[in-house]
Amino acid sequence: MKQVQYTLPNTWTWKTLDDVSEKITDGTHHSPKVQHLEWAPGRFKYITSKNIKNNGMKLDDISYIDQNIHDEIYARCPPEFEDQLLTKDGAMTGTCCLNELNEPFSLLSSVALIKQKRSIIQPKYLNYYLQSHVGQNFLLGDISGAAITRTNIKKLKSTPVPLAPFSEQKRIVEKLDALLSRIDTVIEHFQESVKLSDALYASSLDQVFEKVYSDYSTKPLSVLASKIGSGATPKGGQKAYKKSGISLIRSLNVYDSEFKLEGLAFIDDDQAVKLSNVVVEEGDVLLNITGASIARCCVAPVDFLPARVNQHVCIIRPNEELNSTYLNYLLISPKFKAALLFQGAGGATRQALTKVMVSNLDIPLPPLKTQTELVGKVNLLSQKNRALKESVNSKISDLITLKTSILDSAFKGEL
Repeated sequence: MKQVQYTLPNTWTWKTLDDVSEKITDGTHHSPKVQHLEWAPGRFKYITSKNIKNNGMKLDDISYIDQNIHDEIYARCPPEFEDQLLTKDGAMTGTCCLNELNEPFSLLSSVALIKQKRSIIQPKYLNYYLQSHVGQNFLLGDISGAAITRTNIKKLKSTPVPLAPFSEQKRIVEKLDALLSRIDTVIEHFQESVKLSDALYASSLDQVFEKVYSDYSTKPLSVLASKIGSGATPKGGQKAYKKSGISLIRSLNVYDSEFKLEGLAFIDDDQAVKLSNVVVEEGDVLLNITGASIARCCVAPVDFLPARVNQHVCIIRPNEELNSTYLNYLLISPKFKAALLFQGAGGATRQALTKVMVSNLDIPLPPLKTQTELVGKVNLLSQKNRALKESVNSKISDLITLKTSILDSAFKGEL
């Protein structure tokens, strides 16, 4: 729904983004087929939506294109230093930053280039506004698109902009710089405390299992599990998934001691029959065995059974000698996880764990009663770590809300 303009201070006026811009355009609608991951003489940076963040350009994951392709794109929309770059397609629609590069580069059509009239509006003033809650409401209030979110150049041009006198813009930017910088510093300190809490928890986990290794003998996992095996993706891939039915657990659902519902897929009875050899049961331990999420591990949640797994997830079904939660904690302990991630000559990182490798894992085996006691001890450590993180994350959330409030106040003439 279109947002209603609010009352501005007497010296301010409502303009459109088109009024305060020399040009609003986007990049090429024909993505170059040849892209390079490394720079070389004659190549130019190719900026897409993945490189646009509200806190600045993200240049550690960037592609390069050859000069003949770059010249065609660049001629259409040559970016200048501190032009606005705004994502107009995809999940991050509305994300906006200032161009930080003093060099030519090319844009994909998912990124809009806004060349503001610098004689009437300061780049950082406009950037702060486009990132503010009120600015985003105007910018994206009538976004369209079914599969993805998007806006377009026409809608961008009609976006209302509260234009303060130039001297007032400067004052607002200086005040926002000071206030938001302080808030960001506090947020960074809180984030560091979360990292420290995780590090202490990880260290405690290692200490628990170091003592277990010293006090008890080990057995290969193959003799402690009645099942070790991964599944498959139904024929047709994601297009074959259903809106409801039997859960198909994928690696994106498996985190360390945590099962994430987001992205959970479903299959029908016929598809499930074809995966009858990878039925998930209560107490199964799920281990990611391929890709970037390799070695993440959790206990299968009862709430989402019946279920199957795809080829990226391995089911480990402990027998009566092995406690599932004990095994889960052991597998996610830092030193054990390191052993999973780095195997083979030279310690090269493996991108896959085979059934043989998982089966041959040496598991320290205290009596079941001792395993249960250790689980209780680690549960307590985990709960304390989680409570601290929840408290800190709540404070971070409050600070982010404060930033939003300050930005909104600034563009209503209340700062």
